[in-house]
Amino acid sequence: MVNIEACAKVASSLVNKLVSMQNQVDACSRIEMIRNLDEYHMVIGLNQQTFGDALSTALLAADTKQSGYLHRNTIFEAISGALPALNPKQMQAMLSLAMSENDGFASYQPIIDRSFQVLQFMQEQELLQKV
Repeated sequence: MVNIEACAKVASSLVNKLVSMQNQVDACSRIEMIRNLDEYHMVIGLNQQTFGDALSTALLAADTKQSGYLHRNTIFEAISGALPALNPKQMQAMLSLAMSENDGFASYQPIIDRSFQVLQFMQEQELLQKV
C-alpha cells in the first residue's frame, strides 16, 4: 500500500528545492566555482585542443575509405588506442554520440564534435556532487 502522506512530503521537498531562489543561487555559485578550477578545462588530463586532435587523428586514420563512417567496434578501438585513460562510463557516453546505422556502422563526426563537451559536463556533474 502506498503511503500518500510520505510521498507528498518527499514531493513537496523536491518542489521546494527546485523553486527555492536561495537553492538556485547556491547552485549557480557552486557551478561558477567549479568552472573557475583549472581541472574544469581538462578532460582526462588533456585540454580541448589536445583531446580533439588525438580523437580526430585516430578516427580519421581508422577510416581508410574516408567515408565518415566506421563500424562501432572500430570506433571503440580507435578511441581506446588514442585515449586510453577514458573510463567505461566516458567511453559509453562518447559512443552514444555516434549516429548508428542498422549495419553496425556509424558516423564518427558527432563524436569528434561533441565528446569533449559531453565529458566536461559529466565531470562538472561529478564535481557538483562533491561540493
